[in-house]
Amino acid sequence: MKMSSENFIQHIGCKKGSDRKKYFVGHSIVVRATRPLGSGDIVAENYGPVFTKRSLDSRQRALSSRYWFRCICQACKENWPALDMVDNNDFRLWYECPTPGCKKLLAMPGNKSNRSSAKQGVKCPACKKHVRHDEALATLVNCQAWFKEGVEAMEVGDVDVAIRLFCSYLNSMHSVGFPPHKDILLCQEALRICMADIILSVKREDQFCEPDKVVMGTICQNNPVFDESVRITQCTSNCIVALCTVYLTPPSSWSSTDIDSILLKGNEVQISSLSNLRSKFGSLPPVYLAADEVVTSISLQSSLSHVSCELEPFQGISAQSFSDEIVRFLVSFDNGVLTANNLSVALFKEDSQYWVFDSQER
Repeated sequence: MKMSSENFIQHIGCKKGSDRKKYFVGHSIVVRATRPLGSGDIVAENYGPVFTKRSLDSRQRALSSRYWFRCICQACKENWPALDMVDNNDFRLWYECPTPGCKKLLAMPGNKSNRSSAKQGVKCPACKKHVRHDEALATLVNCQAWFKEGVEAMEVGDVDVAIRLFCSYLNSMHSVGFPPHKDILLCQEALRICMADIILSVKREDQFCEPDKVVMGTICQNNPVFDESVRITQCTSNCIVALCTVYLTPPSSWSSTDIDSILLKGNEVQISSLSNLRSKFGSLPPVYLAADEVVTSISLQSSLSHVSCELEPFQGISAQSFSDEIVRFLVSFDNGVLTANNLSVALFKEDSQYWVFDSQER
């Protein structure tokens, strides 16, 4: 699916990545879905909280306090459980009545203990015909095989085959049931990873070239000009200020003065963020901050920037070499903060060029 624009204003889904991967081709944005989409279906954006990791109350508090609205996506309306609480056996099955001319949707108990009796079928309330559930049950069996084979293909690096199998699994599972379903969620995550591998031909570690341009400031984050209470720890705040600056001043025109201004503003943001955390949690020593702990409103160059943080930890099934994870990051996002241990750098794109902002002393 290729569109000239995408809605980045409203959070409309509490799913990780909101069921899509996106990237740019010239001035157009391409959105690749990880679930079946029909004409007019919503392609959801997510502001960070996802139901697989956070409870309904936690998500609603985060969204209402930061963005002043209450999410009414399906996961919130139905209070879906977190990933570790989702049970595949509670999958709600449905399918279209196979009687010619009848389009009635028929429900079949998804609980494993009820499936043996469900084989007997039901009487369709529309056409009054007796309908067996054999076809829906056969689809489930096929899906389980596709998912298993897709994971095996992914593990050996056969990405094209893995994508084909994962798509077959997801298309079929969405045709016979309603989420949430643990294997569907895991399959969507695996499909996102595979898509990131082939979306663009991004240069790998052995192909990285020397930078076209290096702009250095006159200070770094451990400079004595900064208060000792926050000195050295401001890297994440500096990175977020740098990303806000990108939208006001093209990085290709940045000078040494711009770099210094970013660090000075980042120092203010660090102090403000720590003060905000202390007001919530009490005494707090100087610490390195995660991106979602930095204040979300930043006044910069007579403009007020609002920061949206979507955490994307690289872990579990996606574990690769560090250079591969940077490639995935650049394929999936136009900008963001990359944190390893305590240190953060900002990565962002201007036209076809990638930029790295680093406030540490080098």
